[in-house]
Amino acid sequence: MEKLPQLFDLTGRVAVVTGGAGLLGGEFCRTLMGAGAYTVIADIDEAAAKDTAASLNELQFNKRVRSKETSQRALGIQTDISSKESVQQMVAKTLSVHNRLDILVNGAALDPKFDHQRETNLEEDEQARRLVDPLSINFEDYPLDLWNQALEVNLTGMFLCCQAAGKQMVEQGRGVIINVSS
Repeated sequence: MEKLPQLFDLTGRVAVVTGGAGLLGGEFCRTLMGAGAYTVIADIDEAAAKDTAASLNELQFNKRVRSKETSQRALGIQTDISSKESVQQMVAKTLSVHNRLDILVNGAALDPKFDHQRETNLEEDEQARRLVDPLSINFEDYPLDLWNQALEVNLTGMFLCCQAAGKQMVEQGRGVIINVSS
């Protein structure tokens, strides 16, 4: 069992986690950093990405290695994965800070039922309730705009991230992409 940390040693590796400020994404970031990786928290919510990075940088395991730009191992950046330009900027920012990109975890997804920051009173707002509980909508009544929005983030966004990160990984001669979906 004492060899287990050696098997998962990511010291010096650079990981980008899309949706990194979310519940699952935050755990991916914590695990990667615990294994020694520099971690870029890419999230559409810039404040949440930076808050997540600040919280992770305060943890004890961050004292081993520091990033040249922030003197921290976690970096939060705003990224809209449904935008090719935003994804390219995410990769460019990662490279400008770390000079490499070794791991991409595609964890961002549009799932309104986990949007815990919603300020709408769901009992009074039927549209908001339907967004939070898409299963309450009959299939034949499901709005096309919600369908397209989910595809744009959950499928196209993952595709764009794989393209941009994959290009860099090919140039480096190595890399790992982990796609998370359900």
